[in-house]
Amino acid sequence: MASIISKILFFFTPSKSTKLNKRNGSLKIIDSIIGPESKFEDLVSVFGENLKELYSFVESYKVYKIDLPDDEYVYGVHFVNDKLSVITLYLKEGNQRGWSDWNAESEKKANAKVLENLGGEAEYLWGKVALYYDAKAGYTDVRIIYK
Repeated sequence: MASIISKILFFFTPSKSTKLNKRNGSLKIIDSIIGPESKFEDLVSVFGENLKELYSFVESYKVYKIDLPDDEYVYGVHFVNDKLSVITLYLKEGNQRGWSDWNAESEKKANAKVLENLGGEAEYLWGKVALYYDAKAGYTDVRIIYK
């Protein structure tokens, strides 16, 4: 069992192109940088058709996803009053050799490894980085939360 989890953790380690700048909270995704100062228009110009609206609760709260073909993660970007408030990283569906092998614990461990690669859970002047687990929905993600 341990060797299976080790293989899963290795497989889901984010690419070296995903890096967090701990001084200002910006996240490098491949060759692009997004962070607390990013505006929606900036993301549209950088990510184009890879940026899609997921949902909005009210006019002031909108969530989009950045789904890049060559990345193992989907990035969620949450805007409140046109200000970037949260970036989430979560596994693309089916990455664990199909849904028949999926379980919440292995996903949680894989995301914990991603969190570790981003520097671990920590609070900064600009916000915090944390592992989020929703027991009711049965999923985890890594969140970069801005003040």
